[in-house]
Amino acid sequence: GDGHRVIHGVAGSGKTMILGYRAEYLAKVSTTASKPILILCFNEPLGVKLASVMDAKGLSDRVHVRHFHKWCRDQLVAFGQTLPGQSTSQRYAEELVERVIRAVERSQIPGGQYQAVMIDEGHDFAPEWLKLITQMVDPATNSLLVLYDDAQNINRRTRLKFTWKSLGIKAQGNTTILKINYRNTRQILHTASLVAADLLTADDKDDDGIPLLKPVSCGREGP
Repeated sequence: GDGHRVIHGVAGSGKTMILGYRAEYLAKVSTTASKPILILCFNEPLGVKLASVMDAKGLSDRVHVRHFHKWCRDQLVAFGQTLPGQSTSQRYAEELVERVIRAVERSQIPGGQYQAVMIDEGHDFAPEWLKLITQMVDPATNSLLVLYDDAQNINRRTRLKFTWKSLGIKAQGNTTILKINYRNTRQILHTASLVAADLLTADDKDDDGIPLLKPVSCGREGP
C-alpha cells in the first residue's frame, strides 16, 4: 500500500525479501519519476548484498542502496557541508549524523529527495535517525517502509520507548506483524527459544508502539 508502512517481523519472516520486491515494483511502475528510491540499512554487508540484487535486476540507477553512515557522509559531501575531523570511529560516526541533522534543520540539505525510502533493520536505528530519514521522503509520494524487529537489535541492551508518531511516521492503521519464521526448522527454533526464553517474552503494543515478537514455527522439520 501507499503512505507510511511499518512491518514488524520476527527473524526469518521475509522482511528483507518484501523490501526487495517492493523496491523493484516501485522502480518499474515509476520509470518516469525524477527522484530515486533509497534503501537504507545499518549493516554494511547487508547493504552490499541488497545493492548487488538491485544491480542484477538492472535497477541500480533507480534504486540507491546505502548503509546509514555512508549515506550521511554522501549527503554532507553532495551539499557542500564540512566533514568531521579525525577522531575515534564511534565519535566520527556520531558526528556525521549530527552534522546531517543540523544541516537539514538549516535547510542546507534538502528534504524530500527520494520518491520512496525503505529502511531495513530499523531496530538498529536510533529514533533521531528515523526522524531524519522520514524527512527525505517526497511529500508528493509519501512512500516510506520501515522493517523492524525489536528482538534483533544489536547495539543496545534496553528497549527503546517511542511512538512512530513522535518521529513523523504515520503508521497507525498501516502496521503489519509477521510472526512466522520460515528460515529455520522447528527443532532449531525450539532450541533457540530455550536459550532466549527470558529475552523473548511476547509484548504486543498498539500499532503506534514497538512490539516484542516471539517467533512461531512454520512447521519445517529437520535434524
